[in-house]
Amino acid sequence: MVAIFSFLIAWNGFTAASILITTDGNKTLPVGLQQIVSNMTANWGVAMAACAAIVLPLLIALLALNRYFIQGLVGSGLKG
Repeated sequence: MVAIFSFLIAWNGFTAASILITTDGNKTLPVGLQQIVSNMTANWGVAMAACAAIVLPLLIALLALNRYFIQGLVGSGLKG
């Protein structure tokens, strides 16, 4: 459960990555997507394809680890 949340936090580390990383080659995917979308002449087809490419690994990880995710949520609500 901790590994799943750690992965999600690291994957979505937008604020720290946008402030601390200055080179374009080292930026995370959400920061790169923000740069694509913030461009006023952005091609929205490219932006939506980038969104799909960013979300796809998270969905695969969630589907693969869904059983552990649900067990962690159910186990945290039990008294005893």
